[in-house]
Amino acid sequence: MNGSYSSRTGSVERGREPRVWIRERTWKRGAALGLDLLLLGGGPLLLSTAAVFGVLLAYPQQPLFLPWLFRGAQALFLLTFLLRDSLDVSAGKRLFGLRVIRLDGGRVTPLDSFVRNLPLVLPPWSFLECVPALRREDGRRSGDRMAGTRVVEE
Repeated sequence: MNGSYSSRTGSVERGREPRVWIRERTWKRGAALGLDLLLLGGGPLLLSTAAVFGVLLAYPQQPLFLPWLFRGAQALFLLTFLLRDSLDVSAGKRLFGLRVIRLDGGRVTPLDSFVRNLPLVLPPWSFLECVPALRREDGRRSGDRMAGTRVVEE
């Protein structure tokens, strides 16, 4: 994918490589992440919580499968969160006009998405991920640098 980054409009033009991320637009990345967390985590975890309460009301004793139901929902959230950028664009990024591209111009693979999002689910590291996005000229956080990706505006 080739595209140029216009500092005036903040958009990607087809045919040239994106160059600069405007720091003033970093709020879009945070808002897209928040929306993705709500959509990907809120849905499965809310449904599994409702199912757990339903099962607890229906059975006099706690069934053995009950903890696994909630763990399954947690695993589903983790998997969908880590792979959220491999399907071209996540829901949050689509809403805010962002997308992830590889620096070599190739398509973002599931492995790229996994590597890119892994720091966000590791507790000590996740708190530090916003620092490079705010301080670096290109706005790439450590997950982007490890995966060889960058976020651009469409």
